[in-house]
Amino acid sequence: MGDSERPSMTRPRERASAVILRDGQILMVQIEGQGVSWWCLPGGTIEAGETPEQAVVRELREELNVEAVPRRRLYTVPLPDEAGTDYGILVDLHTDTPTLGSDPMVADWAWRSLHQVDGSWQVDQVRKVLGTVAAHTGEPPSGGPMGRAHIQIVDLFPDDEKMVNEVATLLMDAFREHSPDYVPDIALALEEVRESLGPDCISRVAVDEDGTILGYVAGHPHYYGHAWELHPLAVRPEYQRQGIGRALVTDLEERVRARGVLTLWLGTDDEDDRTTLSRVDLYPDPLEHLARIRNLRGHPYEFYQKMGFVIVGVIPDANGWGKPDIFMAKRVGSGSE
Repeated sequence: MGDSERPSMTRPRERASAVILRDGQILMVQIEGQGVSWWCLPGGTIEAGETPEQAVVRELREELNVEAVPRRRLYTVPLPDEAGTDYGILVDLHTDTPTLGSDPMVADWAWRSLHQVDGSWQVDQVRKVLGTVAAHTGEPPSGGPMGRAHIQIVDLFPDDEKMVNEVATLLMDAFREHSPDYVPDIALALEEVRESLGPDCISRVAVDEDGTILGYVAGHPHYYGHAWELHPLAVRPEYQRQGIGRALVTDLEERVRARGVLTLWLGTDDEDDRTTLSRVDLYPDPLEHLARIRNLRGHPYEFYQKMGFVIVGVIPDANGWGKPDIFMAKRVGSGSE
């Protein structure tokens, strides 16, 4: 039952809401009960034993006689006036036209302009999530994926097994050419992804309106939370150099800054002769070599420099003889007391 925005009525502690988008519009339902009426997203209470995804499929059948396939969790937020959670699930409809179903409280449904709906905290949350990438990237390159509508950067949840597996596959694809030993198989890739899903970590993915995962970034706390490691950053190969990596790094910077982090750092390996640090003996003076570094074949350290990172060190032979790890860092928070 679509009761998440019921004025002056008890809300469920756990609710699943369907986010259904079409041509700049969002599907909403009108709820009537006890002399009041309001518009909200389709959905309702999560029953015992259900996941939010299962609940939203059931609710859509009951309210609108439609079949739907959940894509992913678009948002997870507290209910505004009571302890509880609303799970916004991005779904695809497999039924052309909704019709009123068996839920007696659902009086009507309508497609409404996503950017013109007023007074809905749920739609406000959807707009907030959908606007994240555009705010980070500015005017996207024409023709690239960042030019598509509804590119989003969203949380990766540990219980979303489908999404976790997709991210693991993306990791293997993204690193296969230049770091083939990093995650050579799906088991190691899954282990890497799950490590980033710890309670203190941040894991974010860039997805398009069709639910395709385009990129992934994670952050891990170190040094008592003063400095965080960015690891890994991966973009699907066919979507690289189109602003997605920049958007993911910017998103992570904003989130760690909000946690009071001072420095964001990373290691960027050179395993295949892409800089002048590769296949040479950096001892006895690694810093001298580091001061004269040149990019020979598109190493990502220059990407991070454009993002404001600076080279702060190098570990010679980190990946075998002549295969160093280049360390970079960026101040993201204020150093003042």
